[in-house]
Parts: sequence; C-alpha cells; structure tokens
Amino acid sequence: MKLTTHYRPAGWGRLPVMGVRLILAAAMCASGVAEAAPLDALLSAYPERGVNRGYVELALDNTASIAGAGGSDYHGAHVLGGFAASPAWWLSAALWQRSIDSEGDNYRYDSWQLAAQYRVREGEGWQPAVGLRVSAWGDQASSSNSSTPVVIPYLKLNTVSVTNPADQNVQADLLSTWALSPTRDVTLLLGGGSTQLSYGSLTASTTSGGCNYKLQFTGDTIFGTLANPCNAAGGVIQQFYVSSASYGIQPSEELGWHGSFVHLGANTTWSDGPWKWSAGLLWTQVQRSGVDDILATRGQMAYTQNTDVLVQGQYRLSEHLHALGRLQVSSNLFLADIPVTYNSSTAKRFESNYALFTLGLLFDF
Repeated sequence: MKLTTHYRPAGWGRLPVMGVRLILAAAMCASGVAEAAPLDALLSAYPERGVNRGYVELALDNTASIAGAGGSDYHGAHVLGGFAASPAWWLSAALWQRSIDSEGDNYRYDSWQLAAQYRVREGEGWQPAVGLRVSAWGDQASSSNSSTPVVIPYLKLNTVSVTNPADQNVQADLLSTWALSPTRDVTLLLGGGSTQLSYGSLTASTTSGGCNYKLQFTGDTIFGTLANPCNAAGGVIQQFYVSSASYGIQPSEELGWHGSFVHLGANTTWSDGPWKWSAGLLWTQVQRSGVDDILATRGQMAYTQNTDVLVQGQYRLSEHLHALGRLQVSSNLFLADIPVTYNSSTAKRFESNYALFTLGLLFDF
C-alpha cells in the first residue's frame, strides 16, 4: 500500500472490502439473476397457433413491496412479437424497460431478446411436433447509483456507483408439442445456455477522520483520493493504493462472473370461444464460476435453482385485438430473468420469491 502521509484514520484498513460490498449491493437494487429468459415457461413448437402470421404484444408489468428484498417496488413495460417467416421458421424479438424504487433510490435496466425457431418435424397422431430454438438475450444499464448512506463499523459509505452493468446470454431449447385437439396442446421443453456478466467502473465515497474520500476500484487495485481540501489533527492522507486480494475480495469474479444453466419445463394451452389460456412450469439449475465459490469460503449460501410458474389468459376483443393478463411467480426473486443482479453481496436476497403481474394488449396479423 502506498500513502502520501503517515496519518492513518481509524478503520481505514476495512475500507476496501466494505466499499466493494456496498457497491455490489447497489448493483442489486438496479433490478429485480441467472438464467432462462422471461416467459420461457410458455415456449411451444407451434408458436404461431392462435394468430394469423404474427403478433405484437404491448404490456405493463408490476410487482409491489417484494418480500425480503428491502421493500422494493418493481415496475416495467415491454414490447414483444414474432412472425412466421415460413411454415417452419418463427422469428421473435422483445424489449423491456425495468424500474426499481428502493429506499429512496431509483434504478433502471433495459432488457432485450432475439430468437429464431425451426420446426424440425410436424406432429402426427401421438408423435409430437419438434422445434429447435436458439436465442440471445441480455440486460444492461448506463449506471447503477445509490445515494443511501450505509453505516458499518468504523466507516460510513455515502454514495456508491457501478457503470455499465450488463449480462449477455446465449441459449438453445428443444421443444416437443403434442396437439391433443384443435384447441388444446401440451409441450415439454429442455434447454440450456451460458451467461457472461460485465461492468465498467466501481466507485464509492466515504468520510473518514473528518475528510471526504473518493474510491476507485480498478482490476485488483483500490485507489483512494481526498475529495476536497481538509484539515485534520495528525495529518491527512491525500491518496492511497491497496490490493483487493489482501482483503480477500475479487471484484472481477464477484461482479463479472461466467455461468452456465439448464432448464426443464412443461406447459399447456387451450382455447374456449374468445378465450385462450396457458399455464407453464419451468425449473432452472445454474452453475457459476468464481462467485459461488467465494460465497462458500465466507460461509454464505449460493442460490442455484429457481422455479417459475406462469398463468396467462387472452380474450379476443375483435378480429385482430386481444386483451392479455399474465401472472408469473418465481421461487427465488429474479434469478431466472436478470443475471446481472446476482453477486456475492446480493445473493442472500435471492431466497425471496415474488409475483409479477402483467396487463396488456396483443395485436395479431
């Protein structure tokens, strides 16, 4: 460690590890982690059933006061759609805007998805239709900032910031759909993929010994500088360097981890006059490099499984317009939707479940 003076404020040795932990907590607040894109529980080898050639969905998402997640309120909106490029090919895309209000701070993420699906075999009798789907999806934000002070032993961090937090995912799914009747079908699905997290910079501010300091985390080094002129008895540290490894932390592993996942699911869809109903179940297993091993060394629990239950109803208002309602219940917070929010500091929050309500309109063409 390199210091510009001999003075060392009380508690300075604890600064780097606590600074990182609060920054990681700020990243969690920015959204709702790892794997299976939203609505995968309702995938089918017949994605075009119930529409003409394609559709567009516009909807609002909401869940309030997520238990165990700091009383956060989640609000979002999305547009998604797909169309039949040929009798066997189906192409789809989606965009989400997500907003979390938590302890006076607001965090926003943009999410995206692109997918292509090919029906390898048509269904006949008790033989299912078989579809192969490949997709890419992710979540990103320009920054995740927290202005809520956190008091810890010997130190209070006033602000924290993560720039450009993001995740990128690639995924493949095998779908088998049985058409039990012209108005009812059942689907089994098996899929998997990989996830990579990334971020730009990690920064924080704190007050120690009556002086304000800015902290910058770069690679394995933590760099602190005096934020503004300060007079303190015994001298003032102008700047310092310290290795994060000496404090047992690895920011690149804890915030920028790589992972893989597999999931299994089943769903059914049936129609009754102007009504169309769907219900699905999806189980996901995740394996992450680095971050979960770090949690184990600290005696903390890693969350690697999630179960999603989705129920959806549509009502035909006119020839091409449908009203839409959807309920999604997840066993472990946003584990299957927004990987970027999972890290060594936020993992404990993923023991909480949540319910997401969606209302919108669907236009077919």
